[in-house]
Amino acid sequence: MAVTNRLFTYSATPISGASQSGNLAISTTYIPGYTWWGGPDESVGYVIAHEDTTVGVRTERNKSATVSTNSVGFWRTATQSDAAFLAMFNGLFNQNYATASTAAAWLNSNGYWTSYSGSSSTLGTIGNPAVSAQAIYNSGQTTNGWYYIQTSNMTSAKQIYCNMTDEGGGWMLMSYSPNNIAAPLGIPYPNQWLGGTGSLTSRVSIDAREVWYHNGLAQCSQVMKIASTTASLVPLVSNVQIANKVVYSNPNNLRLSATFSTTLNNNTPMTGTWSGIKGHTLMNTSLAVNAPGDWIYSVNTWWTVCGPSTQLLSDGRSGNAQGSGSWTNISNGVIYGMADVNTITTSNRSDIKTYAVYIK
Repeated sequence: MAVTNRLFTYSATPISGASQSGNLAISTTYIPGYTWWGGPDESVGYVIAHEDTTVGVRTERNKSATVSTNSVGFWRTATQSDAAFLAMFNGLFNQNYATASTAAAWLNSNGYWTSYSGSSSTLGTIGNPAVSAQAIYNSGQTTNGWYYIQTSNMTSAKQIYCNMTDEGGGWMLMSYSPNNIAAPLGIPYPNQWLGGTGSLTSRVSIDAREVWYHNGLAQCSQVMKIASTTASLVPLVSNVQIANKVVYSNPNNLRLSATFSTTLNNNTPMTGTWSGIKGHTLMNTSLAVNAPGDWIYSVNTWWTVCGPSTQLLSDGRSGNAQGSGSWTNISNGVIYGMADVNTITTSNRSDIKTYAVYIK
């Protein structure tokens, strides 16, 4: 529980029994002989305390109090989050820091005091981004939602929606459309950051080139796809009608294209096993599958994370439209591989609205 009765006073010299930050003395108990100011409730938001040397006025947000000596002022965030703390800090001090922890270090080195001490540096926050949703899940966090991810390939942390409840948790949303049959049509090829930033109201894509790998090795090896004919669903298996996944045996082979319009650039296929999760009654066993090494079936149009079990071509670029084959188009509403069909039946659909592709 946050301390709510912390006391502050201006003192250029340390006070026995109190901690010192610049010209501020801080105590949790009253020490006689000094004028103490009660700090704001720290359970509401993060506090920054500063010395106030304007005699006669003590500032605290937009309030003031008449005093006769140097005193203390406070700023506090509206919510207790790394993002709120960082925004307040950068605004107050005209800085452009990227993490809450570095902002707090600056304050502590420049005579200020702050209640932020890394307490919100829980893995997956802006102050302590994780390298994957799996790392966040392994830390004990099992709540679905937006978390900050930063791998060795990323210059800054980005928010990614993480599914912590389906198929063992630890999934990162790679591609998403809340309504695939309404403009803009199509599922983006995952070589770009699109939408997101805490919202599922529009199409979402991450640059999987930056997230699939960390420190030169694949940290992801699975893809999960879920779909429904109902629009704008939170992309969880419990909300949709059909779902499946593929587990790759050679995840380090994935080489996505920087531009979807270029020639095919990886002819060594991804190989693995497909399995149904929900809604598949006719393909109810595990199936050996492969997929293009760059997930591209044809440039400028179709990409796929999983091919059909009935045609394992040497480059993974089967186009027989059957069974587990999961072709998606970047500019129309047709989706394959999300139908309850057998392995030799065409699996295309044009009625899917909510569609999501996860990786882990």
